[in-house]
Amino acid sequence: MRPRSELPGPPITHFDEQPPEEVTQWKDSVGLIEFPLASGTGFVAKEKLIVTNSHVIEGAFVEDLEITFAGAQEGRYRVQKLLYEDPARDLAILYVDCPQKPIPIAFVTELRPGDKVAIISNPSLGNTELILRNAMVAGQVAARVHKKGYDFYQITANVNPGSSGAPLFNWQGEVVGVIAMKATEEGERELGQALRNLDQSFAKIMPGVIRRGMAFSIPRNALVKAIEEAEKELQQPTGRAADLHAERAIFENLAVAGVLYLLKFAANVPDEVRAQEQVVRMRGVPRLAAGKVKLVELMPEDQARKIRSALDASEAREILAFCTKNLDQRLNALKQSPHVDQNRVKLLESLMRTVNTLKRYGESPPTTYQAYSQAALQQSENLKDQVTRLADSFAQLRPAYAD
Repeated sequence: MRPRSELPGPPITHFDEQPPEEVTQWKDSVGLIEFPLASGTGFVAKEKLIVTNSHVIEGAFVEDLEITFAGAQEGRYRVQKLLYEDPARDLAILYVDCPQKPIPIAFVTELRPGDKVAIISNPSLGNTELILRNAMVAGQVAARVHKKGYDFYQITANVNPGSSGAPLFNWQGEVVGVIAMKATEEGERELGQALRNLDQSFAKIMPGVIRRGMAFSIPRNALVKAIEEAEKELQQPTGRAADLHAERAIFENLAVAGVLYLLKFAANVPDEVRAQEQVVRMRGVPRLAAGKVKLVELMPEDQARKIRSALDASEAREILAFCTKNLDQRLNALKQSPHVDQNRVKLLESLMRTVNTLKRYGESPPTTYQAYSQAALQQSENLKDQVTRLADSFAQLRPAYAD
């Protein structure tokens, strides 16, 4: 028997064939998922069930999510529920009361190298706010690969971050997978690293292959399992998926806010603290105090000025406003949930206290070098420890299923 990643098939060559009408007819059922900090792609897989990547909605609360469809039934719709999420597999399923037709899912479970495939998505154009709506690219299946405990199809097609969560079609217009940009970006890094271990003849060839485009797709079987779980949740709602997602979102938003407030604290050094640092540099710490006093190296003034300017910009202010909105109420709601670990909730409360302390210090820092150093060391250590413990705890959560 051959390993699944070595299924025989036609050779993979440059592919410039356009997808047939069987594929293009489903553009209206592919939507743009947005919330204030990010966007991605989602598609209707069953009536009112929207499939996307878990990382597309990372850090977003359900009430902040919207999906926009183009075409004859153009419209913007609020997400009502999160029915399923598996961050390890990078799949999520949302409930949206929208009229768009579901895209059929293929019955055939295996793709073979050389099979023609197409992607409909909403890619962003580099470091801009421009998004191509319902852009279509075609390619071929290159291989089936196993990565971090999960199977993916490697596709020869160019994709961009906004393509996350897009449907992968066969030439009959059926969904055979879901594009996973997270896996694609990781795969590109791994291939780049592998190139450095190749001899020169391969190293000259391979970069061109990578530049021609690659994408990873979650297989159809994983999608079907996820839909089955989402339908169970829809029929007998428990709220488990929504509560676990809210817990992660609170953590992610607190972590981002904590880092930004820590940067603000490090950059907002009072003049008298800088003057005291200069004295210590010239005279040194007295011998009796040397073992007791820990002093931090202050951020250079020119660097601090740039960071203060960046944090005062509208984009940073919007990120902070989003990340800290209604977190007290959300944490209180989690305390009532039977689905989350209350020990993690206590860690989240500790993290929130650290974030609030960093905010206070960033706005009104201590005015002596020793007090400034003590606060900076203590709060940075608190932030690092709490974020690490929470991240480890979330990593230990069991996935919904494994390949």
